[in-house]
Amino acid sequence: MIETNKSANEMWSHFLACIQETPDTTQKVFDTCSFGDTKEMADTLAQLVMSGKKIATTSLYFIYEVEEENLPHVGSYSVILDGEQRAQCITQLSDVSIMPFSQVTEDYAKAEGEGDLTLAYWKKAHQAFFTRELCAYHKQWSDDLLVVCERFHVVYRKPTSKGSQV
Repeated sequence: MIETNKSANEMWSHFLACIQETPDTTQKVFDTCSFGDTKEMADTLAQLVMSGKKIATTSLYFIYEVEEENLPHVGSYSVILDGEQRAQCITQLSDVSIMPFSQVTEDYAKAEGEGDLTLAYWKKAHQAFFTRELCAYHKQWSDDLLVVCERFHVVYRKPTSKGSQV
């Protein structure tokens, strides 16, 4: 586990129990993640993931380099957190690609599940978000900046009152 979060740890334990993992395979590592840079954005985007509308996310490659973090890889798990850092669901990466921001496609923008689902909306929203991120590093925005495009699917969600998990 990359970050200690009681809610995430509990959800991970429930997930493993539901899929009846054997002791050999319970050592899988998971990440914790909340989307966006505000509590409200994290809540909204977590709900989009839970509803199945958001099946992709994008981050700046530059951040991985400067923070010396490993890039995401296919098969990895993330516990998605809301704005209060409460676990909402677990996702598994199905595809990771790196490309210039300017080469992101309409199909990918739609998979992000945000706004009106158009590439124009995606570009405007993500350029604004990435510009805010870059500000902390005194780096300027460019359409040629590399982005990490991740597609995922929900493998476990917070149990509802009816007990449904996936």
